[in-house]
Amino acid sequence: MESPRPRQLNDKSGREGQAAVLLAIMVSSFLMFFMFAVNTGLLINAKISVQTAADAAAYAGAAAQSRQLNAISYLNYDMRRQFKKFAFRNAFVSSIGNPQFPGNGADNSEYTFDKLDYNNGTNPSILQLKVPVVCLPISAAVGGSSDSCLAVNYRNTAYDVQNSVGGVLSSLNSITQAYLNSVTSIAGIANSICSGRSGINVFMALAWLFRGDLDDQSIDEMLLSTTSTTLTNPERTKIKEQIQPLVQGLGLFPRNVITLMRIDTLKDFINDKPANVDWEGMQALENSPGADAHERTILAYKSALGNLNSSVFDAEKTRLEELQPAKMLELDEVKASFKVYVQAMVPTSPSVPSTKATACDSFIYKINANDAPVGVKLSSSAKNVFYAVRLRTYVKPMGLLFMQGPGELELDAMAAAKPFGSRIGPKGLSATDFVVSRSNLPPVNGQVFCSSDCFSPNLKLGNDNTNFFNTRFMRDMKALSGGAAPSTTGILDAQRHATAPNPTEVGLYNILPPTPSTDGSQDPMDFEFIPFSDPASAKGKPQIYRFYAPVFPRGGASTAQKVDQFLQSIFPNVSVSNDPIGLDLPILRNQLKTSLTNYIDSKLSTGGQESEHGETETFAALELPIQDSLQSKPYLSITPKEVRTSWSPDHHKVSSYDVKFTPRFGYSVKLVSFRDLMQQGLASDDPDVEKMSH
Repeated sequence: MESPRPRQLNDKSGREGQAAVLLAIMVSSFLMFFMFAVNTGLLINAKISVQTAADAAAYAGAAAQSRQLNAISYLNYDMRRQFKKFAFRNAFVSSIGNPQFPGNGADNSEYTFDKLDYNNGTNPSILQLKVPVVCLPISAAVGGSSDSCLAVNYRNTAYDVQNSVGGVLSSLNSITQAYLNSVTSIAGIANSICSGRSGINVFMALAWLFRGDLDDQSIDEMLLSTTSTTLTNPERTKIKEQIQPLVQGLGLFPRNVITLMRIDTLKDFINDKPANVDWEGMQALENSPGADAHERTILAYKSALGNLNSSVFDAEKTRLEELQPAKMLELDEVKASFKVYVQAMVPTSPSVPSTKATACDSFIYKINANDAPVGVKLSSSAKNVFYAVRLRTYVKPMGLLFMQGPGELELDAMAAAKPFGSRIGPKGLSATDFVVSRSNLPPVNGQVFCSSDCFSPNLKLGNDNTNFFNTRFMRDMKALSGGAAPSTTGILDAQRHATAPNPTEVGLYNILPPTPSTDGSQDPMDFEFIPFSDPASAKGKPQIYRFYAPVFPRGGASTAQKVDQFLQSIFPNVSVSNDPIGLDLPILRNQLKTSLTNYIDSKLSTGGQESEHGETETFAALELPIQDSLQSKPYLSITPKEVRTSWSPDHHKVSSYDVKFTPRFGYSVKLVSFRDLMQQGLASDDPDVEKMSH
């Protein structure tokens, strides 16, 4: 009997059921892996985008710091140039009448500022004063030669004539007597004239130090008050024409005080306290009266948003937290105290000039210019300037392809950058770099005008520690000014040479190079100039660089209050001491405050139409240190390429300049490792900062 056959199952239908299940599992797994891969990729891309945005924010903030540091460095060097301009005027312009000007000594020998002393008879002795003495040799008004500053006193021609005829007036015939009376009368007029010249000398010294106006009224008032009884109007006009170019521009004190105010404002911008802002906070900063103080934060936030996709990230919920410490930049003001000597000429005593060998005696008095601002330097408490941020933002929900639900994913990133590659000025700068100490100076007409600690304005020249005002300097400056008959135009040309960069400054200061020459002899500069006048059409005129550097932030106290507060901060003591001409210190300081306030309110605030070089309240305007005229006949062996080496000071001494690199100047920006900055301290108490991957 056959066994029963097993029943065959429907294999096809069974397999199809199992395949459907497997297929469903496989498709679901594939979709899950696909969604995971897509979401992971999107998250990674989003994280990269946030990090890129943080990097951009850090770079933008550091770029703002870099521009501000550049502006501070330009202004700092201009303060040095203003001191050089004053020192040139004080030494060179005041010495044109010296008997042996410009001297016959060796190149590096010290210039002695000689004067003739007629007190010992007709053969005068030579006094080596060793310090500049302000005396402008103006004589055109009285028809004499330009020798009014050669001597510390003048021969009394009436006395000479009287002695030549035996001194017995009764024995003279009528013609000789009339002649002698005329000579005596002329000597009396000369006494009055020398008093007027004394007033001119005083005005020149005070103008170079304290002049805070740019109009002609002050010159007119000075000439009228000091020479009203001795000069006619045509003579006064002629003297004014000689004086005016030699006192143009602000004096040393007001010019450098305004510059210090600009530096102080920029320093406060860099030290603006760290902010923590979202979209609304950034807009509030941007629309505030003091928006310029928050430029760093505003630019950083906008740069971050510019690198975030608005369809992926929620811009209004993006938050920027600045992490760098406040007050990173600390600057010390360098203030030099020195004496400015002025030659005063007074009528002889007794009042009858025919009884004395000199008709016009001189005495030298000193103006003690204390705490003259000449520059700034990094304080020992200064820190490395850098900019660090933490950027937080939210990813918008994007459905199945990204994430489900109403929630948002928070992402954050950190980045840091810093300015680098340049310097504000030498760290070791001190007041002694601007003065030379004198002692035991020879008396003038029996008067000891300085016995010890006679600090005189000066600088070092070259790399051999030579004083700025040596024989070579005076000789070369005279040649540049016109030789035996220096012209006003020539003196101003020599002044531009005297204030040009010298070897001791290259590599230590951030010095603005010249604009490209129109004939193509110079390489184009690596920066954008905003010329006040077109260099191509400004032959013979100064080339001006204008840049953003407010005198003070917008809003707050009045100009007078701000000026007074600033003067009080830099001149806690008196700035100029009492002297024989009766300078009253409180009055002089108040005059400085008034002139600064008027200059800022009436000239800077009106668009710079009447200000120096067209500067405004918000924009500084500096004359470029190297002009076209300087390159055609430079006094010092400094080339524009050597100036453009603030990134590489080791190369500036290569005479042939065969170094294979492009000279640079000024601050640039680089991203830096955030972890390397952690030890410097951050303005954040958020413990998550330590846990972040940097």
